[in-house]
Amino acid sequence: MQKKYLSIFLAFLFCACTPVEQKQAREFVASKLKDPQSTQFRNEVLKIGILCGELNSKNSYGAYVGFKRFIASGKQFAFVDGMGLVAGKEPELNAAEVTKFVGFEIEIFHIMVEDLKQGKDRISEAEKQKLIESKKFAYFWEKYC
Repeated sequence: MQKKYLSIFLAFLFCACTPVEQKQAREFVASKLKDPQSTQFRNEVLKIGILCGELNSKNSYGAYVGFKRFIASGKQFAFVDGMGLVAGKEPELNAAEVTKFVGFEIEIFHIMVEDLKQGKDRISEAEKQKLIESKKFAYFWEKYC
């Protein structure tokens, strides 16, 4: 019995986050989706006020779209993989991070140039933005989760 309480205590200590913060982050990210009440969560990890995990929610047709990774911090920001920043403001970036994000855009530009050289169609601005958001999400996932 003592081992059970010790493991619960250690898990709580490790996450440095309260159930209230977890609930707040869940509600914040879910509120920005098409059907917030349908949102399912799994594989959640709490670290210093940041909730990382996977979510699944229904689309406009009422069908579940499949689990996607997410990162949420209370009411500060919420990112969903493939959707980018869905709520709040991006976390403050230091100079190295700004340089890295500019690098993402330059990398995408080089990919576009190579595609044009090979006779491929030019990607749309929306596709370009989606690639950048994907790289940003991967960066924030690595940083926070």
